[in-house]
Amino acid sequence: LSFYGDGFVILAMSALARATREERYLTKAVTIYEGVRMRLANGTVRSEPYPLPPRHRAHGWPMIMLNVAQELARAARDLGDDRHRTFSAHADADMAEVMERFVRPDGLVNEVTSDDGVPSLLTRHVTPGHAIESMWFVIEQAQVGGNDAIVDAARRVMSRSLEAGWDHDHGGIFRYIDPTEHDRQPRGEPRGPFEALILDTWDTKIWWPHSEALYAALLGDALAPGAHADEHDLVFDYAFRTFPNPDATIGEWIQVHDRRGHPLDKVVGLPVKDPYHLNRNLLLMIELLAEGLESRTTNA
Repeated sequence: LSFYGDGFVILAMSALARATREERYLTKAVTIYEGVRMRLANGTVRSEPYPLPPRHRAHGWPMIMLNVAQELARAARDLGDDRHRTFSAHADADMAEVMERFVRPDGLVNEVTSDDGVPSLLTRHVTPGHAIESMWFVIEQAQVGGNDAIVDAARRVMSRSLEAGWDHDHGGIFRYIDPTEHDRQPRGEPRGPFEALILDTWDTKIWWPHSEALYAALLGDALAPGAHADEHDLVFDYAFRTFPNPDATIGEWIQVHDRRGHPLDKVVGLPVKDPYHLNRNLLLMIELLAEGLESRTTNA
């Protein structure tokens, strides 16, 4: 039972409300959203299959809530619901937490922080793809608010994350890295399923960070023409050489590959991740290219 799944449902209901202009979908989205925020506030939120130890906080929590609040605000505004101001304020607060609590001085993003500040495998590791995805949420929110400083900071974090996470020997974005290690390989004794996952799968190449990086780099380049074109081309070349199923009649990407790019018969995380990330980012890229930057920011 993971609240991330709830977030995906809220995003879907918000989009459906905008497409159909039916209030009932927004009502359902808001009900779920309020329940999630309540559980986050009182510390009862669940994030299986990889729960965090007590007194730890994940970057993914304010990250997904930022995106959810953004889409709720867009839906509420389209339907003439004054709550769009509340949702926008929530999105601004979540954006601030991402940038102020989780972005490190070196421009990378801590995926997990702990209240006691004691270093561990969880608090040392970085998930480059998650950071890149998070930054396009931040860029869109900051662009709507006219906050150029945050837009520029997020673009730098995005580029730094791609640089640190890129496998210069075999191509592609590492799933996890430890920037404190000379070879970026996370090391340590696993104290739970999350740490075991980091150690076991750090050098795999999975589809969703690459699809997120494709859109993030394209968005960044729309804001600063030429600044992120090489990043987009780098990811595009690797992704479309590696992930599409060789059988074109299947029309799907193969989720997981080893470090050298060979397919692995594995499942990543929740089953909802498979149809979500790739479709979303391909559609967003089409929208951005066809309708311009305003379609994702001021006119979103």
